Amino acid sequence: MKNKEKDYTTGSYYYKKPRKKKTGKICHTCRDCENKAFCKYRRDPKLMKKCPKCRECFDKQNCDSFYIGVENKTTAKVGVDEETGKAIRKSFNAKSKEEAIYRAVQYKNDISNGVIQPKKVKTKHSVVAIIKEYEQNRFNIGEITACTYFRYNCSIKRFETEEWANKPIKEVTRKQIEDFLAKERDAGYANSVMKKEFSLIKTAFEIAVERGYITQNQNYFLGRYGIKRPKSIKKDKKVKAVELEEQMQFLTFLNTCNLLHRDLFILLLNTGARVGELLGLELEDIHLEENYFWIKRTTTVDDYGKIILGENTKTENGERMVVLNKITKPALERAILNRNPSKENLIFCKKDGTLYSDSGINSALKRAWKMAGLTSDVHVHMFRHTFVTRSKEAGVDVEATKTGVGHGNIHITQDIYNEDQLPYLLEQNKTYANYIIQKSNEYNEKNLKNDA
Repeated sequence: MKNKEKDYTTGSYYYKKPRKKKTGKICHTCRDCENKAFCKYRRDPKLMKKCPKCRECFDKQNCDSFYIGVENKTTAKVGVDEETGKAIRKSFNAKSKEEAIYRAVQYKNDISNGVIQPKKVKTKHSVVAIIKEYEQNRFNIGEITACTYFRYNCSIKRFETEEWANKPIKEVTRKQIEDFLAKERDAGYANSVMKKEFSLIKTAFEIAVERGYITQNQNYFLGRYGIKRPKSIKKDKKVKAVELEEQMQFLTFLNTCNLLHRDLFILLLNTGARVGELLGLELEDIHLEENYFWIKRTTTVDDYGKIILGENTKTENGERMVVLNKITKPALERAILNRNPSKENLIFCKKDGTLYSDSGINSALKRAWKMAGLTSDVHVHMFRHTFVTRSKEAGVDVEATKTGVGHGNIHITQDIYNEDQLPYLLEQNKTYANYIIQKSNEYNEKNLKNDA
């Protein structure tokens, strides 16, 4: 309970400090918890403190994981910000309320008597401070997702240790920014990385002009001779499709083994779905009798970088119907039978019901690729391009392919998410399946002759 007295505020709160060694017997709250996977079975104290049940538990007598106690805090006004005029406050902690108040009053008396100097805080309108505030605001109002917000923060981290990035923006020189961008280029960063960094720094200067921190002439990015984004010394990697013979060899390997992610790989290779879309697939999204499933969401990361199940797809066109054929339907049926239990009824998840990461599946694919005797480089997104390429080779209507993979710029007059299109999409997908089966048979016949 808090008490307001004059220019300070007092209150008490519980604190939890993780024990270095657990006491032994598990506490009742954790023992009866039905979601132990959330905190990695009590191995992660930070996640335990985020658990609603653990957060509300202050049973210090029976807690085997934390030291629990009560601390009193007094927050006092100790100065004023010179630029904004806002109050500067300082907190004082103690075991008792009286001691916390005494420390606050003593500190204020020392300031009045000149024993200590009050801390003067100046608002630092630095590039880092400006852009962090801007991206935080965009995230708060829903303009960007948690995943995008996390990625922007990763980009900010690459230049926030630079001295110029933390100085008031009006003190930053053009040469400092150009030297930084040149250093990033020499370090071999990709164009995609440099583009994000350049955009963030440029945005900070635009905001600084709008707010009056700098003049228009101090925005080094304006005009014909403004700072331009340097091109990376690395060539942009183009995502290629898997060669037809490699695809046939890999499919033959998958159909003759009992690999952990076998059915997921078959679906990735023959539906054009993104890996996160299949990892977010729930049982209620599947309609086996009608030979299709809905993609409604994807796995993503929150603003801390933790993998979560998103509420939407990656793009607006991402929410779509994906039809099944003679290749993909058996794979999905097996996946349903072999799925691990989870509260969301996910088709693909770990044994403890938690989510796989895209990178984890990508690593598993590389291992399976080598096990199949293939030596070329591969990653999961190549399968999406492979599906589009094979569909084109098979003569599938391009609009049906665009619908299936969820690309934009689709010129079909009907709503692409209308189930009335199902017969049309099934017929087009049948063409794809027949082509793949034909090529697979040709590949197997060829190998049999060679073996003979």
